[in-house]
Amino acid sequence: MKYILINKKGFTLLEVVASLAIISIILLSFAQLFVQSNRVAFFNNEKLIVTNLADAVLGRMQNTSYTAKRLGNNEPIANCSQPNTLKKLSGENIQLNDKVYTVTYTACQNSNIKNALNSEQNLNLVRVTVSVTTPNGKTTGKTEGYVVLE
Repeated sequence: MKYILINKKGFTLLEVVASLAIISIILLSFAQLFVQSNRVAFFNNEKLIVTNLADAVLGRMQNTSYTAKRLGNNEPIANCSQPNTLKKLSGENIQLNDKVYTVTYTACQNSNIKNALNSEQNLNLVRVTVSVTTPNGKTTGKTEGYVVLE
């Protein structure tokens, strides 16, 4: 027994294998963390791009003169209180970072508000919802605002 304690010069094979197994489990869990955070970062980047594009398209629409026919693609503006009459109107395709994003929008106006001096129709305002979709169709950014009719 004394001989074993005195001549102990290193680790046994069992100790080395056990420590390697523990270290590999820890490193694999960190690798999974990095892979998952990379996926989340990519999704958040796509969401940020489509949301900012939707805001930019709405801002451009607000700075452009529209008539009711031009905004509704030669169709009457739908009534917001009747959601089944809303039609998705195709806007444009925007190419950014070698990807083509699809823009659609809906336009509606409340016209049946009784005893309202400042209704959307009286103020010549149209409620517009702009949607931008990624090329793979998985991520959509939406924004709402009002466009003034001339």
